[in-house]
Amino acid sequence: MWLIILLVIVIAAVIVCFSLAAAAKNAEMISQLWLEKQRIKQEILCTNKTKEE
Repeated sequence: MWLIILLVIVIAAVIVCFSLAAAAKNAEMISQLWLEKQRIKQEILCTNKTKEE
């Protein structure tokens, strides 16, 4: 009986760890996309300023 409970707890802990790892990876990807968006926005602003001159 205790073995089954321990096994369930271990499986739940593994699932939580994988979920946290996936969430961290998603946060990293979102951060990279945001930085890329900012870089592109800056490029567009510079291009528009150059055209105006």
